[in-house]
Amino acid sequence: LQHQIMQQLTHLAAAAAASSSRSSTDLSQIYEWSNVWSAIRSVWASQWNSRAVAALSKAKLPLDQLRMGVLLQPLLPARYSWVAHTVNPASGNPSEVAVQIVAGLGETLVGNHPGRALGGVVQRESVIAALRRGSKSDNPSSSSSGVGCQGPIFELPPEADLLRAVDVISYPSKDAAVVPAGMLLPCAVRGATGSTDSSSGVVFMARSDSNAEDLPGFAGAGLFDSVPTIPTQTLLLDYSQEPLVWDRTAAAALLWRCAAAAVAAEQAVDQMFEQDADSDLSRSDHDQNLGQDVEGCVTADGRIWLLQARPQV
Repeated sequence: LQHQIMQQLTHLAAAAAASSSRSSTDLSQIYEWSNVWSAIRSVWASQWNSRAVAALSKAKLPLDQLRMGVLLQPLLPARYSWVAHTVNPASGNPSEVAVQIVAGLGETLVGNHPGRALGGVVQRESVIAALRRGSKSDNPSSSSSGVGCQGPIFELPPEADLLRAVDVISYPSKDAAVVPAGMLLPCAVRGATGSTDSSSGVVFMARSDSNAEDLPGFAGAGLFDSVPTIPTQTLLLDYSQEPLVWDRTAAAALLWRCAAAAVAAEQAVDQMFEQDADSDLSRSDHDQNLGQDVEGCVTADGRIWLLQARPQV
């Protein structure tokens, strides 16, 4: 088992390093089996944490019926992480896309850390118009690294139209960002500047895939722990160095781009189910017209990445 896992991780690490322009000259320095196996076991053990036990009880799923696999995915060096709902969950309005953005990895967003994310509501018609015009890349491009999917690059609307299409409803106030050890952010306190590339190379995230997540009517995301193969560190943030706070156009542009990627993902999912209307992939009536809950990140070079999408619950 160890040999099979490490063989696959070596392939993924080389591809991930290439896709993010990181050096892969000595992959043996990137990770050790003890770190990988520890992360796998930690995810597996999280099925017995108090949060999971309470949620499984609420979902009426006995622990002995839980079936969990552990996914190992290369971790992108995220400058920002974002979550978008293609139907605004606050208003239920399908003409609005709700987006939240934080610095660093998404743990401070999905983990409900104190403070607010950069939040905004984007008018769907503005995004749809861009989709109809087409993008600089016709389709979202899959990454050969298995990391995720690079979102299409849309031309932003003119500034006046952009500011009308995006309503910034909250500015970031979370005082910290979570990043893998060795990763830096330009807005970190004490003048920590530079690339978001980790000095330790490719990092893997171990996360759960189980029959207790994304059940109809039950939001199980975040039920079990996600554990990186190297420890994370917490950086205090200095928002005086963060352009998303002081530049309204920059904030609106990033919110709009994330919304565009989310709507493109939603359309791709809809197209997949339309093509497989007579197969087992067909969605139940419960999933129709609920919108998509999409997670992604933005790397230091400004690229938007799609990490996962699920029906909104």
